[in-house]
Amino acid sequence: MPAPKPPKAHLSDGEIKEKLRLAKDKLEQRRWNAIWISQTQRLAHHKIAAMLAVSVQAVKAWIGAYNRKGPDALSSNLSARGAKPFLSREAELKVLTELREKAVAGKLVTARLLGQKLQEELGCPVSSSYSYRVMKRHDWRKVVPRPVHPKADKEAQEDFKKNSAKSSWEPPPISPVEKGPPR
Repeated sequence: MPAPKPPKAHLSDGEIKEKLRLAKDKLEQRRWNAIWISQTQRLAHHKIAAMLAVSVQAVKAWIGAYNRKGPDALSSNLSARGAKPFLSREAELKVLTELREKAVAGKLVTARLLGQKLQEELGCPVSSSYSYRVMKRHDWRKVVPRPVHPKADKEAQEDFKKNSAKSSWEPPPISPVEKGPPR
């Protein structure tokens, strides 16, 4: 099997070494390392992959991107990862501010209601998980009242609290043996 062609000489060996030294993260460092090894030692892709503990496809992709787009193809742009949000943070805050006013007035605000408001704002349907992600992103949390049994007798509960023995509500005293040695 013939040795693969070296990457295009966009940068000299010294410039690649400098890029390798100034890499922002380990992934970017591996990319530059693959280019440097390929350019200086002319090793096969599978040997470079074994040296860097990555797949052969990754090495081929990095070298191909470097050949096509130049040095900018190997920089790590962490801010570009993930899906773009449907709404900007300000637009989400606007929708949540409207719902906050309802919540302060004592109305019940649900994820379904938030989803409906987001759909109105976007003009297209959104999933329920998007509503929950918006709430989490803006530090909203689920608050529900404590459950009440439909046949509960409030007067009987209050009477029980007033007339029950105090000892049933207090923890037992701690014996000196359980306390341990003084600190």
